[in-house]
Amino acid sequence: MNNQDLIINFINDFWNKQSFANATIYLCDDYKDFSLPKSLGNDVKATIKWIEMTSEAFSHFTHIEDVLADKNRAMVKVKLQLRHIGLWRGIESTGTSLTVNGFRYFKINDGKIAEHWGLIDGNAIEAQLTAIQNGCAV
Repeated sequence: MNNQDLIINFINDFWNKQSFANATIYLCDDYKDFSLPKSLGNDVKATIKWIEMTSEAFSHFTHIEDVLADKNRAMVKVKLQLRHIGLWRGIESTGTSLTVNGFRYFKINDGKIAEHWGLIDGNAIEAQLTAIQNGCAV
């Protein structure tokens, strides 16, 4: 499997379908996720915990908009489709459906993901949930 397919399959299988039993297909034994809150840690178990916590607050689906991959890294532009179903940042469930853009960066070693960084705008999510408009409408 090439690196682009690895990342696409990982996001669809691991994040969207939550097929956590397939972790060893996608992730190195010493995988590190640098996008997580420090209190969770940064290993595979912490990533699974983060996805589970996210799923308590939102029903979510990650759409892949673009992937750039080479021999040992990949960058992905994503759009998250969310529906607020539980407590998040002190905001009780609103049932609101929203989208937010983001980026994910992966380091790849020997056909598996070794490291992950993510940039998802939590403030944009919060603004949509609370109907606060920051800046001008375009």
